[in-house]
Amino acid sequence: MFETIDLAETFLRAGGPAARQKKKITARIAAALNAYPYFAKVKGFHPGGDKTEIISLTEWMAEGQSKQALGKVSFTTVSIRPDALERAQGVTAYSRTHLPLSPHTDSTYLPRPHELVGFQCVIAAREGGENTMVPVDDILLHLSDEDRTRLSEPAFPFGRFTGAILRETGRGMLVRYYRAQIDRAAADDKPLSAADIELLDRFDKLLDRLAHDIRFALVPGEAVVMNNAKVLHGRTGFASDSRRTLFRVRHHADFDAHTPKTGFWARLLSPSSEAVAAEWDGDDAIGAEEEIASVAAPGATVDPAEVLAGKLKASPDDVDLMHTASDIFLSTGRFRDALAVNARLLRQQPDDYKTHVAQAGLYEQAGDAARAQDHQRLAAQTLPFVVKDNHDPLKPTILRSRGLQGPAYTLNLKSGFYKPVLEGGHFSLRHLMLRKRYNFIVQNVFDEARPLADDVPKVDLVLNTMACADRLKGSLEALEKFVAVHDDLPLINHPTQVLATTRDENARRLGVLEGVVFPTTLRLAWPGGEATAVLAQMEAAKLKPRVIARPTGTHTGVGVVMLHSEDEIRRYFAGAQPGREYHLIEYHDIADEHGLYRKSRTFCIDGRYFPVASLTHNSWNVHSGDRYTVMDKSPAMQAREQDYLRDMPGTLGAANMARLEKVRDLVELDFFGVDFTVLPDGKLFIFECNAAMRHNYDHAGNFPYTRVHLDAVSNAFEAMVNDRIEKGRA
Repeated sequence: MFETIDLAETFLRAGGPAARQKKKITARIAAALNAYPYFAKVKGFHPGGDKTEIISLTEWMAEGQSKQALGKVSFTTVSIRPDALERAQGVTAYSRTHLPLSPHTDSTYLPRPHELVGFQCVIAAREGGENTMVPVDDILLHLSDEDRTRLSEPAFPFGRFTGAILRETGRGMLVRYYRAQIDRAAADDKPLSAADIELLDRFDKLLDRLAHDIRFALVPGEAVVMNNAKVLHGRTGFASDSRRTLFRVRHHADFDAHTPKTGFWARLLSPSSEAVAAEWDGDDAIGAEEEIASVAAPGATVDPAEVLAGKLKASPDDVDLMHTASDIFLSTGRFRDALAVNARLLRQQPDDYKTHVAQAGLYEQAGDAARAQDHQRLAAQTLPFVVKDNHDPLKPTILRSRGLQGPAYTLNLKSGFYKPVLEGGHFSLRHLMLRKRYNFIVQNVFDEARPLADDVPKVDLVLNTMACADRLKGSLEALEKFVAVHDDLPLINHPTQVLATTRDENARRLGVLEGVVFPTTLRLAWPGGEATAVLAQMEAAKLKPRVIARPTGTHTGVGVVMLHSEDEIRRYFAGAQPGREYHLIEYHDIADEHGLYRKSRTFCIDGRYFPVASLTHNSWNVHSGDRYTVMDKSPAMQAREQDYLRDMPGTLGAANMARLEKVRDLVELDFFGVDFTVLPDGKLFIFECNAAMRHNYDHAGNFPYTRVHLDAVSNAFEAMVNDRIEKGRA
């Protein structure tokens, strides 16, 4: 009746699928969503519930498309909230209840609803909670001509605008319908006529009848993805005390872009760099591209990449032309061609730094992390110090140390063009200081850090932005040797102290402080096979389910999963990546009497603590974006945060401030952050303590009272930088 797509062999968790696997999966999903019944079941997700997998799959479906089709994935964890209807500000509150949901379209309030909607099962209801699907084709078969005509008229309110429920397009008939949304809008200021109310009542009865035709249940590790414009979805009711939990994703996407001969993945590089590079030695230098004239006819629309392809065939050894072609091919998404150009370019100029960086991003995009790291190593060896052409001798000069062993260059799409950007493992300077006041020399460190050369301008300060001791261990150890050689230079964040901030090491040294609770943390290398050895290590560490599992080297909540039982632990590691290290962290249920969780953040800068945020959330995994679940609707929660920001010592008390000072003395970093909460007995519970925390103004617009305190962090960091520079010069 409908297609089931198996992601197979947990390739999502193996460092990212190869390009051809991605292409195959996205093409199959797109084909299913473009044809009756316009949805598919997808299985093979981690049964323990890792939101990054469904988010990644959703992003693939929108990759490489127009700016209009891009944007962030809308992600929500959907589970029961007992007070959902009482607190409801919108019709979406029904999804948080145990009640049945009639067939409907998601995001009908938007002028352009999301084309792609998906639900992944994390915890299934014991009874009920089945998915119901009603394709538009089935609706049309049962409508009278009169009703179809009226439903096709733009007369029905969807939030702030009116539109049609049925709409004929080049892709056939589309449907947009959410009765509760229409009724809400009608009650506000767009009343329906009696005839239209009767029409919608008939339509609802038809949908409820059709909802019995396609009905199925998901189990953990399965998802349903759908064409939101072609099929309505709903669910049956379930027990009011159920733990049923789903991940919901919504995104704009053009499914036609994933057909075999069009779209982003048709431009992806082939799996073998040797095969691609070999094409340059034959007549077809650019692979499957058709031959074009180097000069287009007057008035014709010209693709610069196509023109370059023709010129490269005529002058395959022109280095300047290859550099230009590399930039244009990569930035416009012709990754296969970019890889081929770069392979030939590196044969002529093996020490070309920019080309090694580009190859690192291309191989990372293709899922070949080993080759990506090879090129990052070569980039660091080729150019250990990057000095900008506009170096100003009148400005202070900062050596910004960054590690290339572990992080990855990813091809980020911005303003319609791709660019390789190093991501992971570092803290950002973007909002910490006004960078134009300084010269920055980038120090590239892989597994060695070369001493400063004579041709490098005089350095006033070494600023080590490496923050993740797990991900950057090799680069940090190399930087230790550099610091020993240049011990006369002022330094912010000594690499030795950064190396001591792994989660397991923090648990060992901070958990013994009086009045401080740091969860027991087990670090283990996963060789693959059965999880019996994992359970044995847990028993030796006196660690019992429930535990929080996460790959080492992650800091943003990505890959974090709660495991409630030994069976879930076995299932988690059955899908885990062999050869990778993981942390298993003791779970403490710190919810208050209302089932709410609190987490505060402070930055320690040059020995002083600065309050940053104090969040309240209805789930245990709290991050800054969770301000918009309950906190944005609660003046009391916001007032509590303001109290913390205005008077951190008064809010925490002298005892907890003294405990934070002991943490500072143990950590010995010039800049780091602490995520914590205060337990009912007054003790300090620490979630995390390291420099891998991002200072940002992402939410200052919606929570303006935070801005002055964020400014205080920025000012304190830059003051520390200037102080170190002045003392070094003195």
